[in-house]
Amino acid sequence: MINNSNNQGGFVDWKKMLDESLAGIFVIVGDRYKYVNKVFEDATGYSLEEIYDIIPFYKIAYEEDIPTIKKAIRSVLSGNKEYLEVRYVTKKGKIRYIRGFFKPFEVDGEKAILGSLVDVTKNKEFERKLKITEKLFRKMVDESQTPAYIVQNEKFIYVNDAFAETVGYSKGELYEINPFMLVHPDHREMVYRRYKERISGERETDTYKWKIVTKSGEIRWVVARPSRTVINDEPAVCATLVDITEIEKLNEELRRKNRYLTLINKIMRHDMLNDLAVIRGFVELIDVDFAEKIISRVDKTVRMINILKELERSWDSLHYINLKERIEHVIKDYDGVDFELDIDNVDVRVNDGIDIVFRNLIDNALKHSGAEKLKVKIKAYKEKDKVIVEFSDNGKGIDEKIKERLFEDGFTTNGQGMGLYIVKEILISYGGSIEIIKCRPLTYRMILPA
Repeated sequence: MINNSNNQGGFVDWKKMLDESLAGIFVIVGDRYKYVNKVFEDATGYSLEEIYDIIPFYKIAYEEDIPTIKKAIRSVLSGNKEYLEVRYVTKKGKIRYIRGFFKPFEVDGEKAILGSLVDVTKNKEFERKLKITEKLFRKMVDESQTPAYIVQNEKFIYVNDAFAETVGYSKGELYEINPFMLVHPDHREMVYRRYKERISGERETDTYKWKIVTKSGEIRWVVARPSRTVINDEPAVCATLVDITEIEKLNEELRRKNRYLTLINKIMRHDMLNDLAVIRGFVELIDVDFAEKIISRVDKTVRMINILKELERSWDSLHYINLKERIEHVIKDYDGVDFELDIDNVDVRVNDGIDIVFRNLIDNALKHSGAEKLKVKIKAYKEKDKVIVEFSDNGKGIDEKIKERLFEDGFTTNGQGMGLYIVKEILISYGGSIEIIKCRPLTYRMILPA
């Protein structure tokens, strides 16, 4: 029996409060239930009559948890309060989880236990799935061939096997050392600064590379994408990295070979020009007709060497050049050609090699157009992030059949066959292109980066 009077002699409908509670409420006297509310009844699936006939009361508990319940009951009957999480079995045989609170109580002078419970089955199922997912991803990262690490408070709190193998230290050693001592001195300040910025939230996730020093003293290159995370309420940085040492070695070898070839090219150009100047001087002293032919070939060779020089220069770093001013500078050297310019005031991202593009196009027109008086029209305008250039002349044009081959290395109908190929390669080096949009009159369409 539940007493409805309070200490001040007033009336409190305690039974109604317990019946309408959102938690399951029960009272145990001896080894059976003396009272349960509607929530407890609905949770178990038993009717009130069936619940009151369950002896002992813990008969509906999951068998493995009965010892835990018995121990808690003994403690409560000794005057203590107990909190516990156990399982029970519903009338339909389903296993559910509850978190319960037990405290000493008296009913009509008898020792009793007052308890409340909350069904946490959904929480437990979520925790179970979360643990499975965490275990799965942990296993995937642990066994991944991609090195991975987490740094918190300037210490490694996680490294996988691939990371340990890359740096040559055991996992135990890595957890004891300063992570930034693995970074090469050339890059240590930069890596540490970015780590601090990322921890404080000042830097977003980004990708960059640096050198590391392995346990054996070997210097290797890595590229990583560190990002900020929070572990146990504290910021940390996690990342995966890729060893790019071999790629960096190849790049350095290519740079070395390029410098070497550039040096050879310069030496050859210098010596050949000097020798040709001497030859030209001697030729001027002999027969005039014969000398003119030799001089013509010498001058042609000099032009080819200058083309090589221009082509080499076209690979220098790009910068912005006013297209109209550059074209006006180039055409000053062609007094016998009529030019019609329709060029917007636009800048293009190129280098000095752009001169050879227009010189070769004009020279090609002079050689092959067949026009008695050459007229060249150049139109340029901006279109989004590109500049479109159209170049045409008043010549006889070309046969449609050779249109696709005109920019091939060595293809020619007359001459050396390198001019238009060089034009194409220079434009490609800028991230641009060239194509023929009309065969008669011959019209080129070029795209340059703006």
